[in-house]
Amino acid sequence: MNKYEISIFEDIATDNFETVNKYWEIEDGNFKNKPSGICLTYDLSQYQLNEIVVNNSVCIIYFGYCYDCEKEIRREVTSQTGFKSEMKSTHQRCKRCEKEYQRKIWKEWEESLELQEKVKKERVTNLENFDELNKLSDVEKKTLREIVKLKERNLIFSKVFKFDYEGTWSIVNKLEKRFLLYVERNNDGRVVDFHFDSDLEQFFSDDVSDVNQNVNDISFLDSYTFNIPLVQSDFQTAKSPKYSKGFKLPVDVVFEKNTEYLVGCWTLTDGSLNITFTPKNKIFRSNDFILSNEENERLADETFLTLNDNRPF
Repeated sequence: MNKYEISIFEDIATDNFETVNKYWEIEDGNFKNKPSGICLTYDLSQYQLNEIVVNNSVCIIYFGYCYDCEKEIRREVTSQTGFKSEMKSTHQRCKRCEKEYQRKIWKEWEESLELQEKVKKERVTNLENFDELNKLSDVEKKTLREIVKLKERNLIFSKVFKFDYEGTWSIVNKLEKRFLLYVERNNDGRVVDFHFDSDLEQFFSDDVSDVNQNVNDISFLDSYTFNIPLVQSDFQTAKSPKYSKGFKLPVDVVFEKNTEYLVGCWTLTDGSLNITFTPKNKIFRSNDFILSNEENERLADETFLTLNDNRPF
């Protein structure tokens, strides 16, 4: 058991001496009196008792000598709770040396992490061979091809990640594990850039298979927003639908059995309806969260617009 020393200040008021003395009475390592009992005895609130003890006493616990500077390690506490907590603790360094030790450990960890990232980036950008490409599935290979073609971070996010954000990240993570791609991030975890071997550009430019396809042609979505406009016609009858639209999907939309979906419907400012089907395990907000006008516009049927033939892939 660590050594300790309880000190009651000399200028303590006579009325408070007995209270503080009872508070710090210890027998066989345990406090003889609980704070609640002392409060009842002297008609004090817990706050009043704490104030009397803190202002008139201190307990110093000794932990031997510092591993680094060899000075005596001591901790001061002013409550029974603090005493119990410190008695369970072990301290090998004084506060100053412990702070310096933690700073050193953190710096070494950061340097080690930076070195790992540097080695990973060098391995990715200097592939010795392209054997790993042959192990990729079609969708993984095409995702990598689109990233290599687009190069720029913003273009990659707007084009490759557009239809299935989570699914695309799953593929990108697999490409990183195969050292075919390196995603550079800043200290906040935000993506800064995508890195790959420059020879991949030539490799994919020589690969004429499925040259007219892009990654979205073989991928699929598990959630989607359908926009259905209000029918405005002079020839409507009682049996005519109030909302109607014909459309073509740019990608397969798959609803899996035994998966629970949330269906949401919004009326937009133009009178049309947005109907969204989303797997429940992808919902991160309250179902009754009110969408802003900007969010409503973002949920419009942008994905049904004619695809641009001048896209860079």
